Amino acid sequence: MVKRVDTAVFDTIRDLKNGQWQGGVREFGLGDQGVTWVYDDRNKALIPDAVKARVDSLQQSIVAGRIQVPTEP
Repeated sequence: MVKRVDTAVFDTIRDLKNGQWQGGVREFGLGDQGVTWVYDDRNKALIPDAVKARVDSLQQSIVAGRIQVPTEP
């Protein structure tokens, strides 16, 4: 799991520069590329193709709104 704080900072600075920044709480999720998972040369051999395909499919379903992810415990 990766929290893409760099994405949040970049988007915030861009919004400020463009005069579009608004205060308040902002959530960055899969659709905003604010979180992701690591799949690279270091762990590729550990993750079967079927598992990667399933994770990618679930990610697409979450971004598309077909799966609602709870935000409260």
